[in-house]
Amino acid sequence: MFKQHITKEQFMELSDEQKGKLWDFANPKKYLVASDDRQTIYPLLSIGQMIEFLGINIIYLENEANWWGIKTTEDLQDIEPVPELCDALWEAVKEVLEK
Repeated sequence: MFKQHITKEQFMELSDEQKGKLWDFANPKKYLVASDDRQTIYPLLSIGQMIEFLGINIIYLENEANWWGIKTTEDLQDIEPVPELCDALWEAVKEVLEK
């Protein structure tokens, strides 16, 4: 089975500023969330939600032998393919949040 959502651990990789930007996008919408203590919640973005977030920022998408690479910048030298589309999209989301 293919991974469909990011994990809480992936969300926790973000800086506080990046988390805020992601919440600005996710908050008005209904997203699957996880909670440790009913006070702290984490948006668990799906593949479709990450594509929606990335929008026109996707410059390059590659699938070769079931390995995915996505870039949001013109620099195609740093593509690090991963086996899960969800994880490739998450790396692209992080690139956009760093801008």
